[in-house]
Amino acid sequence: MNEDEIPYSPEVVIFPNRLCSDETVAKFLEGLKEVEGITKVILHGPRTYDSTKRVIKVGKQELILDIQVGKFFIEIEHPEAIIAIQEAADEVFAQFGYRIGAGRFTKYQKTTMDYVRGYTLDFRKDILETDNE
Repeated sequence: MNEDEIPYSPEVVIFPNRLCSDETVAKFLEGLKEVEGITKVILHGPRTYDSTKRVIKVGKQELILDIQVGKFFIEIEHPEAIIAIQEAADEVFAQFGYRIGAGRFTKYQKTTMDYVRGYTLDFRKDILETDNE
């Protein structure tokens, strides 16, 4: 590894000023589908215990939400993707605002306890895959 390379992919965190509705989450994920260079999206927020399933559609994919989304962690391949992500966030969160940050916010390699407990670092990427018709 040379001095210009980093051992992990950078992330962008989008932190809306309020918890997002299901429609807002779906609209933002649809906007992210157009951004080149996104490798992973993690939704984070408090767990909900609804008796009904909350399902959103992103393209052809259906995603069951059992959390009230409050943050989006977006792993990117190159820093130029931040501008496109910010434009998508500006469009969706314009009404109530958001904060954005760049860096590394999630684990990029397993810890010793992850090996002991058997945790995995696999995340779903297929949600943002483009629709093939």
